[in-house]
Amino acid sequence: MQKIIRRVPLTVAVLGCASVLAVSPAPAASSVPAQASVAPELQQARCSGTAVAPLGSGWVRAKANTGVAGHRGYKQGYDLMLQSNAGVAQVQVKGYDENHGNKEIWHGVPAMSPDSPHRLVQIAWGNNLAMPEIRVKPAPGQLAGVTVTFKC
Repeated sequence: MQKIIRRVPLTVAVLGCASVLAVSPAPAASSVPAQASVAPELQQARCSGTAVAPLGSGWVRAKANTGVAGHRGYKQGYDLMLQSNAGVAQVQVKGYDENHGNKEIWHGVPAMSPDSPHRLVQIAWGNNLAMPEIRVKPAPGQLAGVTVTFKC
């Protein structure tokens, strides 16, 4: 026996501080067989970005390709990877301070180098709807630019 799932069109509108959710019933003829759930690794890959910081540049910002809706106490994860095989990257990730009016704050991440190219961090996000973002620059004295990719 197969499960039957009905697809329901969903519309969300944000108006000031209030949000409205509208759901339209799908016609009975649109039922389809159930699909396997998507693995968490693949769901996370949907939210990603890349920052390319040339030699001598200041902070280069890169936003994710999708937004994240948090809730009180929510922490946003960042999976960072240095793509350059030369140079050291300084990286900061965006979060929000719930204790001070949901103010945007930047958290430093330990320097990333070819010897230690991967970082996983969890940052306070709270009740915010925003796009995860990183900023990157080559460490002082570097002879090459850096590229950092991230998943959120």
